Amino acid sequence: MKVTHNIVAFDEPSFFGWPANHGIWKFGNELLVGFEKGIHHYNGPGVHALDRTKPTIRMFARYGKDTGWVHEFPEIPAIDYENKTRLPDLPADLLTSESGLYLMPSGWDGNVFTQLMVTNNGGRSWEGPFCIPDFGLVGVSARTDYLVCDGYFLLAMTGVKADGLEGNAFAAKLTFDGKWEKLGMMGEDPPKGDFRIMPALAKLPDGSLLGIARYASENEPGFTQLDVYLSSDEGKTWNYETKLGYIDEDMSGGSPPALCTLPDGTVLLAFFRRQDPCGLFITTTRDGKKWSEPQALRTDAVNTDIGYPRAAFFNNEVHILYYYNLGEEAPRFVADTVISEWEDIIND
Repeated sequence: MKVTHNIVAFDEPSFFGWPANHGIWKFGNELLVGFEKGIHHYNGPGVHALDRTKPTIRMFARYGKDTGWVHEFPEIPAIDYENKTRLPDLPADLLTSESGLYLMPSGWDGNVFTQLMVTNNGGRSWEGPFCIPDFGLVGVSARTDYLVCDGYFLLAMTGVKADGLEGNAFAAKLTFDGKWEKLGMMGEDPPKGDFRIMPALAKLPDGSLLGIARYASENEPGFTQLDVYLSSDEGKTWNYETKLGYIDEDMSGGSPPALCTLPDGTVLLAFFRRQDPCGLFITTTRDGKKWSEPQALRTDAVNTDIGYPRAAFFNNEVHILYYYNLGEEAPRFVADTVISEWEDIIND
């Protein structure tokens, strides 16, 4: 296994973070990742090193074999707080299998809502925002994670629980002619103080679906895990399979999952430990039941202000995008860890 760590976005005055809140897309021979840029300000241990008095902006980086990572600042319509209940529906003729979806959540708990942007030119411009239904839930807080299927997109989403707090994971279907359908929840609502959020999807070699969500508990401080679910009916129902509980044993927060599929059908999971040793780990599966021993790809971070990964198999390499630090008060940056000899990590 050959592993290299590359800088995607770094400069001394800036904070770059949270690719998992934005998305990763493959458009032909290019890879696109979204993240956030703000002003770096050290706020003490255990707190994001971001100046909260200054605005942040959404930005992208585009990767090509000959260009490397190039920053982009496309015009993205601002979140429409005033018209969140009056956003237009998707036009019936807008989506194709080549379209890219960008889900933009805003707010918290019962006040959260999510808007949808669509690109048909590889992320160089975005149309919208469009309405995402609440599916009968208190609210929807969805990041960008979906599979392109035959005539529809299958999306991993987070809903607000019945108690008005975040959150529980579920799947939804968006057909190419703009029709939405809520599919199955990944378990019952967690108890008050617990959440199951930021799910990721992948298809297993037998055609069934793998869903993994981040779970954390305020009732048991420090208790975090990744919940693993399987679906044999295209996301209509989900069965709890196991928990990956080695993620974050000593602090609350945990890590959202990032999934990508290797050419032989093996699914790779990238996640972060936000305790000593802080860093990036991977594990693999072919059935969602048996998982390989976690392997550390890097553990040189000095604190927990790291992670939020996205992953993609692109150009015969695994790319894992995330934000990171190499010093307690050092600027946070976005990095790309590349596995270019991935055959060694296949889980037999």
